[in-house]
Amino acid sequence: MLKAFKTVIDKEQEAHRIIREAQVQAEKIMSDAQKKAEEAYKKTYEQTVTKAKRRSKELRRRAKEEAEHEAEIFLPRAEQQIKEIKRKAKERFDEAVSSVLDEILS
Repeated sequence: MLKAFKTVIDKEQEAHRIIREAQVQAEKIMSDAQKKAEEAYKKTYEQTVTKAKRRSKELRRRAKEEAEHEAEIFLPRAEQQIKEIKRKAKERFDEAVSSVLDEILS
């Protein structure tokens, strides 16, 4: 009976040792998994930031090109309008001078 009791105690101690080892291994697995998850998150975050920076740079480049294109269209029109305004202003000035001279001479 003493031998059976000692065998039970030995097996119980062995079971506790196996449980402790399993707990240590489970904690290590959890720690490793957490580290890998953090690394994956960091890598994904960095890739997303890099992609966003590239996209932003591309959008700025396109916006600049579109603005330059619009300026190429707008500036000649504006220059033409300025010439037209100057021409009309000169005509009006000439008419006003002529009108004043007519008034003085009549």
